[in-house]
Amino acid sequence: MKDFLEKLKNNQKMQVAVICSVVGAVLVLTAAITIPVALHNRVKVGADAESAAITAETELTESASVPATEPETVSASEATTEPTTAETTAQTANNNTPANTNKGGGSNKSGGSDSSAQKPNGGSSSDEQAKQETPVATPQKENYDWSQAEVDALIAEAYAYGRTLGLEPATNLTPSNSSWNQPIRTWYGKQETINGVKSEIRHLKQLAEREGITLTGPCYQIYAERYYEAAADGYCWQFYVMR
Repeated sequence: MKDFLEKLKNNQKMQVAVICSVVGAVLVLTAAITIPVALHNRVKVGADAESAAITAETELTESASVPATEPETVSASEATTEPTTAETTAQTANNNTPANTNKGGGSNKSGGSDSSAQKPNGGSSSDEQAKQETPVATPQKENYDWSQAEVDALIAEAYAYGRTLGLEPATNLTPSNSSWNQPIRTWYGKQETINGVKSEIRHLKQLAEREGITLTGPCYQIYAERYYEAAADGYCWQFYVMR
């Protein structure tokens, strides 16, 4: 042993070899102790987790298998109460009342027959039938196709109005040798047509006055024409104030 120690002191390589051997032995011993302990702890933790999962699953299964407690229900026969004494007495009285065997109709206290229940209401059906058969009056469509008498009456009224303005009607004017504005049509309405023709006569006098012309003698003529008006869906009349 002394020789070994002497050599160890004097030989530096041997010292390094010994130190490495000791360190290696310590590392091997430490690993031999640490690794089994870590493996044991890991296995234990896994086993504990698995056991906890199995326990939780068992509890859930048991809780699901327990049937829910249903509320107690009271049957209709148990909830039905017994009739009171007053109800029993009333029912007994009704059962003991004899049936009305008078098939010809009941009678009132004064002895007269109750005819109000048997008398039919004879007036309602006839009233309803009369209401249904009542014709509904439809508004009459205004006649725009005047008669010749109505046309002549308008022309006479227009000429009379023109004379109040100092204008005389002519007899020699035609649509081909005269001029006129827009015609006045009867489908505007009867009064509107009359007012329109008078307005054209008044306009004729005002136009001559603006131009400094004095109208004397026959200076205008009213021309009436019958035509078909689509807007009125029928025949109408139109009046021209020719000049």
